[in-house]
Amino acid sequence: MGIVGAMSKDTDIIRIATEYFWNRPPDAFFAAFEIEIYVRSRVQFKHPLLDLGCGDGTFTKTLQEIGVIDSVDLALDYSMKNLLEIKNTACGIIQGDARALPLKSGTLASVIANGTLESIVE
Repeated sequence: MGIVGAMSKDTDIIRIATEYFWNRPPDAFFAAFEIEIYVRSRVQFKHPLLDLGCGDGTFTKTLQEIGVIDSVDLALDYSMKNLLEIKNTACGIIQGDARALPLKSGTLASVIANGTLESIVE
């Protein structure tokens, strides 16, 4: 990718982060860095894909818009309040605890846990 292509992708990342996190500027700042890491890593997520600790689904929507993922199959969060605000209504939604996933072994192919693991208390 040439310098113009790289600048265009960086501009898209900043635009997407500020659009989705317009009401939380510090989150937009950090989300831009996190989105860039996903883009540059060229990680590929297989389906079924779980968004673990999904919150309101905003971060995975940014990954969809930038083309890192095409969709999320299942969203899990501890907070019912977050789940009621979820922005991805096309996926299954589960209230649960990340320490004891209410899923059978082998159910998932990929998991996104952005900003989640550091929040889990043993």
